[in-house]
Amino acid sequence: MDSSRPRFETVEVDSNQTPPPPVSSEQPPQSLPDNEPQIAKKGSLKHHIGKFVFLVPALLILGTIFAAAYFFNNQFRQYTEPTPAPTVAPTLAPATPEPTIPPEAKLNSYQAKKFSFDYSSELLLTECDNFIYLKAATNSAEINDNDCDAAAKDHVIYVQHTTKNPSINTSNTDQSELTVDNVEAKKYTSIAENEEYFEYVVFNQVLVDETAPTYFVVRNDSGSEYNDEFNKILETFKLIKIDPTETWETYEDTTYEFSFKYPSEWTLVPPPEKNKSTKNIVEIRKSANEFKLNTLHIEADLLESDPEVSAGEIIVSTRNLAGWVNKPPIEYRNIGGGTAQVLQGILEGKWYTFVIIWRKNVFIQMSWTDTLEKLEQETFNNMFSTFKFSN
Repeated sequence: MDSSRPRFETVEVDSNQTPPPPVSSEQPPQSLPDNEPQIAKKGSLKHHIGKFVFLVPALLILGTIFAAAYFFNNQFRQYTEPTPAPTVAPTLAPATPEPTIPPEAKLNSYQAKKFSFDYSSELLLTECDNFIYLKAATNSAEINDNDCDAAAKDHVIYVQHTTKNPSINTSNTDQSELTVDNVEAKKYTSIAENEEYFEYVVFNQVLVDETAPTYFVVRNDSGSEYNDEFNKILETFKLIKIDPTETWETYEDTTYEFSFKYPSEWTLVPPPEKNKSTKNIVEIRKSANEFKLNTLHIEADLLESDPEVSAGEIIVSTRNLAGWVNKPPIEYRNIGGGTAQVLQGILEGKWYTFVIIWRKNVFIQMSWTDTLEKLEQETFNNMFSTFKFSN
């Protein structure tokens, strides 16, 4: 019997037994529960990861660029943006009550013919010749007191007016300058120890109907106690001034239509009656026989050319004269409705003033000579100030 053949055994089968189902070599897939994720196959996962591997370097580069930009931006802001100073809340100071202003002291007014001033109503005023005494009032109902001896003894302030230059003891005093009603004044204050305190102000002024000045002395003998009252008198002091030309004569030129005033005691030398020249020549002399000093010489003419050009030529040639100690500046003024150019200075040993005035075609030249002390310069200035054109 061939041993390579398979052997088959005979099995008895029960006819009533159900035969088992045939066994297949292929197993059917098993179903997973619904709540468990499916796992991709290993080969498929590697394939998907491989697609994104090239993005990793790009992300690193972008991250590096972003970090560098952020770092440098912070450094730039650190240097360009100042650190704000901390805000300090203001401390509110406690409210200061406003000071109570005392009521202003009442004032009385003193009015004389030639001057006036105000003084405190707490002082009593007494007039005694050329003195006005002010003393502390012991009775507020008192308005005046005629007892000059008592006022001279008990006064705290006095005002003196006199035509004589007062004798002032200036030793051991501190001196200063001030103005009283626009008049220059000097103030003297005692500085000597163990001596009676005083301070006074001295000034002078020509008053109405007077040719000589009046001197005023305002003196405080009471120390600092009445300083306010003393200063109030000086502050309110008013002088009645005189116009020095009020009583002067007036010269009027009807041909050239101008006029001016001159002292009535001076001499007018009018132009000759038969004047062959077109010029009008007038002189005002302090002394009739003196024409070199204190004489105002005036020449008036009509010009066909431009008077301003002629004035400039004449004023420059006069300024270039060799006799000037120092070449004077040219002063420009408007006076009496006309235009003027003025030269003033020392020329050939005298004080010399040269003036040209013009208006339209009227052309006027003036010359004035005085001593080096300029004793009558104020007189010339007053005459010159009254000059005016008629039309």
